[in-house]
Amino acid sequence: MRVYLIAAPENETEGGELAQLLKKRGVQVREEYGKFGFAPAHPGEITLALWSRASMMSRMRMLLTNRAIDAWEHDNLVMARLEHGLSPHGLGDLDMVDLTFAAARLHHVGRLLDALRAVEDRQLTLVREQRAQGGGAPGSGPPPEGSAGGEFGETAPPPVVASRKSAPRARSSAIGGLVFVGFGLALVVAGLALVSRAGVALNGSLIFGALGAGAALLLLIWLIRQRASVKPARRDMEIIAEKPVGVTAPAPSPEPVSEPATFVSYAHANSETVWPLTSQLEAEGVAIWIDRDDLKAGQGWAGTIVRAIKQSGQFCLMCSAESFASDHVRREIYLADKYGKPMLPVRLDDAEMPEDIEYFLIDRQWVDLAGMDMDGQMRALKALFQS
Repeated sequence: MRVYLIAAPENETEGGELAQLLKKRGVQVREEYGKFGFAPAHPGEITLALWSRASMMSRMRMLLTNRAIDAWEHDNLVMARLEHGLSPHGLGDLDMVDLTFAAARLHHVGRLLDALRAVEDRQLTLVREQRAQGGGAPGSGPPPEGSAGGEFGETAPPPVVASRKSAPRARSSAIGGLVFVGFGLALVVAGLALVSRAGVALNGSLIFGALGAGAALLLLIWLIRQRASVKPARRDMEIIAEKPVGVTAPAPSPEPVSEPATFVSYAHANSETVWPLTSQLEAEGVAIWIDRDDLKAGQGWAGTIVRAIKQSGQFCLMCSAESFASDHVRREIYLADKYGKPMLPVRLDDAEMPEDIEYFLIDRQWVDLAGMDMDGQMRALKALFQS
């Protein structure tokens, strides 16, 4: 097992002690305390993030938090609390291994190892599932270009063009047959002339009989050859009659391209305000992705949210006091910024925006719904989403 241990510079001593305890249990540990930032984890590493009151006040807090969110995105994060204190912004709703008491930390390493093994097991299971799903049968790829398969829109196989070749082939066969017959007759006449010079008396009927038999034999041979050459030409004509030259299989009608949805991030405490607005927008044909099921971590929440944000066209943040205090909203903001989604901030109340959230929304177009009636809110949101 390989672990990437990250902690604030203020917790380097505690992190080093914990790393030594894990190494004694056979774990490979790579440590980072922000001296060179927090690089991404290496393939196959499990990220172990340490938190304390000091880390929450550290100048490296945001970088540490963002790196932990990256690991959470891939279900590859274990969090450990070194002491009771403030919860990390954006991660406070996740489970943490309690390593509060330094004297008992040796005994609590077992809990930490259990959490690390659980992540490792999930990763191995995921790899096996991906291999099982991605392992196609040999030769099961797409057909080569120009192959048959008209219902998929490929060009039909090129028709046989023997119709142009069949006439020259027949003419050449006829000429060859006549030459063959003439050559045979010449041989017969030459043979009779030699016999006559040798002094053998031959009457006219014998000569003409021999010539006639030879000619008939040669003509029969020529007819057999001619018939054999005509059969392929007829077959070629039948193929051409079935598949006219230049005809291609019809391509299927293109499927309509769906508009990327707008991802709506909000606190579930604001459901009574947000849901009616988004439902009405959806009824009017606006593509929206919104979590109405209150998905939780450990229920496929991370994968579902990450995929939805990646596939969205833009990101709408419903700003309120409740959303500013929400850990999952902070994670969604970070992921939307990470994947370069246009930000659409919408104010639901007059709550003051925290600095770490304002960082992502600076110079953005704002819509203030506070004080508007339902119709006004709908017009403002529809204009914002379709701008």
